[in-house]
Amino acid sequence: MAAADVPAVRLQGGTHFNLELAQHITSSQTPAGSPVYFRVVDDVLSQSRVLIRKGTVVEGRMQAASDRRMLGTSGAMNFGVRYVPAVDGQNVRVLASVARDGRDRDGAVVGWVIWWGVFGLMTKGVDAYAMHGALLDAEVLSDRLIVPGEKPNEAGGPVLNVVAATGHRYAGARNKLVSFSLERAPKAATLAFMLPGSLAPESATLAAVNGMPPPETPRAVSTAGGAIEFNAWDVIKYCDDGTNKLRLRALLPGNESLDVDYELPVKLQRKVPK
Repeated sequence: MAAADVPAVRLQGGTHFNLELAQHITSSQTPAGSPVYFRVVDDVLSQSRVLIRKGTVVEGRMQAASDRRMLGTSGAMNFGVRYVPAVDGQNVRVLASVARDGRDRDGAVVGWVIWWGVFGLMTKGVDAYAMHGALLDAEVLSDRLIVPGEKPNEAGGPVLNVVAATGHRYAGARNKLVSFSLERAPKAATLAFMLPGSLAPESATLAAVNGMPPPETPRAVSTAGGAIEFNAWDVIKYCDDGTNKLRLRALLPGNESLDVDYELPVKLQRKVPK
């Protein structure tokens, strides 16, 4: 049966499915108007057909964000998801809510603020934040007819020209644990990866973290001096606590591509309520 002849399947309003946050966000590092990315956790099915595919990238938006201030004033943020892409290219309107706890300056629990599908986390005296992997329950607003899709071909092509970075430099210190506070994030810091030999790329991007391509491709701010340098938050917001397997993609003179692998140790500082 040709794709054009595949009958549409009804995705019922009221259907629930989970999204997971594809990055860390904070009220100081993710300003109002910034995109906030999620991924669909599992295939959304109807009549045993895939209507929204697992792993689909979903773009939300930071509606408002304010930094922490003096005298214990909290940072705050409100962000939301309104549409999720279906397999046939339609944008499915959703309502979203989430259950997650923050903390105030004394460690007391505060809840998410729910407001017409836009949600936020507030804390006192520190930046508001939400971490990569946080789950969001999404509800389909109304019935939609969707042409179902097949499973994508997940076989990857060959990878050529792979080298390992020889070290990293974070905020001026070389090969140290990258310690980053989500609650009191530095305003500006750089993270550089040293290249072996005399390699001198013309440009570079972050291609993957722990095997997952970032929803938005961070670009290096410099490739001078035998190192690939990024704004630190552009990399750290996709990293987990512990050792992270990074893949950088560099463009060499002559339009030759080079992949650079590196294992980066990261500690995400925040106080967790007991």
